[in-house]
Amino acid sequence: MIIHLIVRGVFLFLFMDMIMATYNSMDEMGRKHYSISMRNAAWGMFITIILSSMVLSYIHMEGSLNILIIATALIGGLIGLITRYKLEKEN
Repeated sequence: MIIHLIVRGVFLFLFMDMIMATYNSMDEMGRKHYSISMRNAAWGMFITIILSSMVLSYIHMEGSLNILIIATALIGGLIGLITRYKLEKEN
């Protein structure tokens, strides 16, 4: 279990390092587009969490936390991707 946690920690560190390196290499317009897309993704994930938890509790699937997490991540990523594509297309 400890090795599993160490591997996950190293993966998380490398992932965050990749995100910071990408963000630092952007120009001002790229950072603005990234910030806007992350804001939209956060709002999308917030709304997805609320709606998914309401639906899952309505159909009595309280133990389905995995479905909630996966749906939230996919919707947030999709919203962020669409926002960045639209902003890059406009410029």
